[in-house]
Amino acid sequence: MKILVVSEGKHELNLDDGDPLNGPLVRLIARTLSIAGEPVHTIERRPVKDLPPGISVKGKVNNNYQRKAMQWVLHAKRDGFDALVLVVDQDRDPDRRIGLDAAQTFEGLIFPRAMGLAVKSFDAWLLADEQAISRVTGRTIPRQKAPETVKDPKETIGLLIVDLPETRTQAYLRIAEEIDLDMLAERCPEGFGPFRSRLQAMMEAEHGR
Repeated sequence: MKILVVSEGKHELNLDDGDPLNGPLVRLIARTLSIAGEPVHTIERRPVKDLPPGISVKGKVNNNYQRKAMQWVLHAKRDGFDALVLVVDQDRDPDRRIGLDAAQTFEGLIFPRAMGLAVKSFDAWLLADEQAISRVTGRTIPRQKAPETVKDPKETIGLLIVDLPETRTQAYLRIAEEIDLDMLAERCPEGFGPFRSRLQAMMEAEHGR
C-alpha cells in the first residue's frame, strides 16, 4: 500500500531525514495501521503548502479548507497513491475542523483517506502520556493537564524535553514511538481519537476493495 502523508510542520514529517518512518507523525500513523492489522508498505511525505497548482475539485465545496484537503485527495489519486493521510493543526482557525470533516465525507471523489486535526497543535498529542515522556527524558514527568486544553502545547512539551541533547524532532520521534495510543486517543478525544478511527476505517475500506 502506498500512502501519501501531508502535514504542516517540520516536526511532524521530519523531511530532512531520508526515512519517512522517522517523522513523528508518520510513526504514529504506522503504529496505528500496524495495530489495525496491516503493515505499512510505502509512505511519502509532503508539506501541505506544496500543493501542486491547477487541481480543481468538482462538486459543491463550501469551505476553503475543504477545497484544499480535497485537492490533496485528488492529487494523491492522480499521482498513483492508494490513500491519503492529511493532518493539520487547528491553530486559531475554527473552520479547519468543518473543512476537514467535510473533506472526509465528501462523496464527489471516492478515494481512501483519513483527515486529522490536532487541537491546538500536533505538539499537544505528545503530552498525552507522561510515562512515555518520562522514559524519553529519563526523569519522572507528572501527568499533564488535558492536552487539548493546554494554551501553548509547543512551549509546554519544549520545557519537558529542554535538557535532552537531541533536536526537538528527534525527541518527538522517540515519544511517538513510546506513547500509548489508547491513552492518546482518550486524552485527545477531539483530535487524535477521531483521526485514529479514520485511519482504521481507511484500512478496512482498502481491504474491502
